[in-house]
Amino acid sequence: MVKQEIKVVEFLPGEVEPLFIRASEIGRVIVGLSPKTLANWRSLGIGPEYHIVNGSVYYMYQTLREFFTQNRVQTTGELMQSERKRV
Repeated sequence: MVKQEIKVVEFLPGEVEPLFIRASEIGRVIVGLSPKTLANWRSLGIGPEYHIVNGSVYYMYQTLREFFTQNRVQTTGELMQSERKRV
């Protein structure tokens, strides 16, 4: 099974970053992450902090960006790819 890489959408200077993202629309700012994954994480008590407003789940964009960019671990596959690029 091949896992899809998760990437945070970076906004260009002058573009307005969203403050909150509805869980059902997470794919607009975190490519490769599904709303179902977030729902599973919430049920397990893991993942990024979230807010519930009128029964809908929201995430702060800043919180998502920090969650997916801090403490990044480089895998051996990534190391092998970077070595190939140098050669």
